[in-house]
Amino acid sequence: MSIEEFRSLFKEEIENGLSKKAAKKPQIIKKTMTLADTEYEIALPSKTKKFTMHMRETDKEFRLAFEKGRVADPKEPYFTVPTGTPYSEDDIKLDQIFKIYVACATAGKTIEVIAWR
Repeated sequence: MSIEEFRSLFKEEIENGLSKKAAKKPQIIKKTMTLADTEYEIALPSKTKKFTMHMRETDKEFRLAFEKGRVADPKEPYFTVPTGTPYSEDDIKLDQIFKIYVACATAGKTIEVIAWR
């Protein structure tokens, strides 16, 4: 099979399908964690395809979980995001709003998220 024949088999997907699936609309979400060791909720919008989050201040780590009640007084399972490190997920398909729960041992820290739809 020639490359032209191969391309013709996937012409529609190459020209249309991939561009339809690509994330095109960014949304910035900011959550200030006013109190230390308190759980805060971040809602990723429906149809999110990828996101990146980090703490604006680079001097502390933060905790995240996908279940309520896991990060304020840490209870497994939760995930620690190291100091100065972003956390991201690519190639996700959220059909509805999805909540992530975050906390930090130090008050006044801010989580920043870019969610792409």
